[in-house]
Amino acid sequence: MKPSNVSFQVMWNRLISVVEEQAQALVRTAFSTSVREAGDLSAGV
Repeated sequence: MKPSNVSFQVMWNRLISVVEEQAQALVRTAFSTSVREAGDLSAGV
């Protein structure tokens, strides 16, 4: 069964929010100044 556009958008937004939370946690706990001040990082699921 093919997911509807609404279901796809809901799942997409959930995944984006998870990655954004990971990035925020990394910035809060980072020892590196390049991560804390420049935001030079990546996060993924």
